[in-house]
Amino acid sequence: MDQLVAPIRKILESVAAQGHTSLHRIIAGGRRSGELRDDFDPRLLDVGIIGLCEFIVVGGPFLDAWATSVESSADLVQRSADFVVELV
Repeated sequence: MDQLVAPIRKILESVAAQGHTSLHRIIAGGRRSGELRDDFDPRLLDVGIIGLCEFIVVGGPFLDAWATSVESSADLVQRSADFVVELV
């Protein structure tokens, strides 16, 4: 089993490192331009963004419960995506 897991873990670590590197560059640019504060840990922002995105994938039951007769869970997913983009 470990022989199968090791290559997958290596791929996931590579993807995570690339994402963090990209985000770190965006944050550094935003700090230089004055668009972003410099009093937060970029790693925590990375975790927060992942959590916001993950909820949309695994939070289906919540989204269904929060949906109304006027707004479907698909509408909530789109609004959430728009919110995350604006927030970040």
